[in-house]
Amino acid sequence: MSPRYRKTIYTMFAIFFAFTLICAGMIVLARRAEDTRVTFFDIGQGDAILISEGSNQILIDGGPNGTLLLERLGAYMPFWDRTIETVIATHPDEDHINGLVDVITQYNVEQIMMTNAQKDSKTFVALSDMIDRNNIDVIEAYYGHTITFPSGAEFSIVYPFDHVDTDSSNDWNAMSVSGIFRVGDEQFFLGGDLPRDQEDLLPLTDEITVLKASHHGSKSSTSDKFLSRIMPRDTVISAGKDNRYGHPVQEVLDRFSTADVKILRTDEMGTIQYICSESKASCTIEVDRMN
Repeated sequence: MSPRYRKTIYTMFAIFFAFTLICAGMIVLARRAEDTRVTFFDIGQGDAILISEGSNQILIDGGPNGTLLLERLGAYMPFWDRTIETVIATHPDEDHINGLVDVITQYNVEQIMMTNAQKDSKTFVALSDMIDRNNIDVIEAYYGHTITFPSGAEFSIVYPFDHVDTDSSNDWNAMSVSGIFRVGDEQFFLGGDLPRDQEDLLPLTDEITVLKASHHGSKSSTSDKFLSRIMPRDTVISAGKDNRYGHPVQEVLDRFSTADVKILRTDEMGTIQYICSESKASCTIEVDRMN
């Protein structure tokens, strides 16, 4: 076999192999687009949750580190998708909004949902400036707002119950935007840093499949009363490894254990993702220790 003929054969084989890889990738992406995914990012001591279905996304909070958040988004969003349809800022603490400044810089954010609660901090001022500079639609978040995905999955805000005054309180945790995400038979409760006094008042009538532990597993949240009412199967605790607050506290971990709730922790497991598809009765869990 002549060198020229051999080179032609190799070239044709390489083209065929590349074409096969592209086709396989397209099939995988098409299947992924049918799934609804709830991803709790390993973001350190803070919260950042991505709800996605194909090219439709809700990003709830941005964690304390914008560079790290962009890395996570780059790994879990299609590389060609530079739009995030909705960003929800649960409350103005830095460990929930700091990364959102970088998100607005790198992505087209169509709308942001937040309360009127304001904080006199450089981070909050920077976020407000970025929102104004990019002409992002701001929707005041309170009970009754619902975002629906093409599959019918929906995120419904259940708290705060009404408008929040900008000067009503300095207890920003108590103003946390909280909602239920429903996909198939699964229900996720996502409540920011909501304290137990507010959690116990929530109008929740159905069992919750997955509870995002409020305030990173702080003792100020997740009462026995709340757990007995919503009866979660799983809880996801978003906290930084060896954080200075000692989150999650043993008292809360004991409550979960007594209530027979499966505990998943980002500080121990990394990023935690629930994959929900119509072909499966319940969502499956994948974890990714990216660090």
